[in-house]
Amino acid sequence: MNVEESGSNMRFMIASAAIGALVAGLGFYFLKRYRKKCVTHEHDDILEKLKCKLEKFKRAANEAQIELKETVTETIETMEDNLQEQLENWTENVKNSLMTQDMQDAVGTIQFVLDKLMTFDMEAKSYESFTFILIALVKKAQHDQEKLEDQQSKHETNIDLNPAQFDRARRFGQYAINMYPTSWKGDLDSIGERMGISADSILMVWFNDDEDEGHCPKFLLFLDHEVNSLVLAVRGTFSIKDAILDAVCDEVPFLDGFAHKGILVGAQRIITKVQDHIVSSLAEHPGYQLVVTGHSLGAGAAELITLDLMLGRYSNLLPPGTAVSCIALAAPPVFRSQSALPPRVTNAIEIYINNYDCVPRLSLGSIARLLACMRAVDSLGLTLTEQLSILAERSDENVQNNVSRLMEAVKQARQDKFPMLEHPGNIFHVKKAPGDETKQIMYKSHSQEFTDALLLLDDMIVDHLHTSYEVTLQNVHIQCHN
Repeated sequence: MNVEESGSNMRFMIASAAIGALVAGLGFYFLKRYRKKCVTHEHDDILEKLKCKLEKFKRAANEAQIELKETVTETIETMEDNLQEQLENWTENVKNSLMTQDMQDAVGTIQFVLDKLMTFDMEAKSYESFTFILIALVKKAQHDQEKLEDQQSKHETNIDLNPAQFDRARRFGQYAINMYPTSWKGDLDSIGERMGISADSILMVWFNDDEDEGHCPKFLLFLDHEVNSLVLAVRGTFSIKDAILDAVCDEVPFLDGFAHKGILVGAQRIITKVQDHIVSSLAEHPGYQLVVTGHSLGAGAAELITLDLMLGRYSNLLPPGTAVSCIALAAPPVFRSQSALPPRVTNAIEIYINNYDCVPRLSLGSIARLLACMRAVDSLGLTLTEQLSILAERSDENVQNNVSRLMEAVKQARQDKFPMLEHPGNIFHVKKAPGDETKQIMYKSHSQEFTDALLLLDDMIVDHLHTSYEVTLQNVHIQCHN
């Protein structure tokens, strides 16, 4: 969503997202997560509890001067009739009328992750506010903060990446993107055609789903003679929900620090399967470099493979003098070192992040901080009317004061239960230019800017898709800096 749209459109989207998310989930929320009685009396019947909360929401929305659509109002008033049957149809109608499909996907994925990871809510007590409203308020605060920082910050545009270097990254990044449709192909000719290489350059194909010995990510090893390279391309997952959930995982010791457990296991299984082919191929092609590339979880595996080949137990595997590098698209944070990595290693790993892609921000630590943000917002003691007034972007003084309190609460919220995993390389962040989504600008960035918090922004899901990265790689232009 373009942040430069008119104020009225922005207000509608924010209000729609909040109200749509809330009403879409109210039935499920109260049937499974009923936590608080109405203020004035207790109910013995779940349906009465639901009706009471719906009336409370409707009253607060009216006080906040948010106009509920007629279908929403009518449903609230007739909820007691055929509750289960109406709930499903009504939920879908409300979501479709109030929210874009992208926003529905984003809100749904956020709630999906939180449902799976609620055990990491450190305080483990019921919220005073609706969960959906808390998510919407955190999103509102983050959106406003991001917009403010974009206006104030001076990004590092001298990125020390010349057009030739980016053309190289684009070339190997495209191999990572091509792995998605290619992994469905059967014969070498079809695989080669989809990858843009000759069939006789393919050295090893692993597109198996056999998990008898544990899951190994799909990968392809091939020669790119045009640039004297041996390429190991690792595929990510097709499912965005799987990508998000798999990115949130325990860590285990690796090198002198810690690595993402699941991705490390996959990376080491790849090395075990492919190492003999790598050694023999490099011996047959002296002077060739090894390039490891991937997207999403495949990019995380590519980074850890590169670290293992340069610093780990496989550091003596390659012929002396072999150059190793990694082109990683949309990688989650995968490694935390006790000491700074050598420059030769960080310079060998190039990490590209597209706009508001959420996966490069995902870890146990960032999810725990999101829950801390929700807890901090809940602790502000705002009434439901005050919360909805913020989401409706009312301009009176009291609302603006509450917005300031909200932004400060989200900004200051911290968690110390889970250390943050980081990105072990040079990060190049591509962002859409304010007011011109057709123009994309690349900035040199730092790991902490992504790993410190999970941002709930409108394009967080779409920006992660491999097809979005393909468009970005084709549209970014690098200018030389003298």
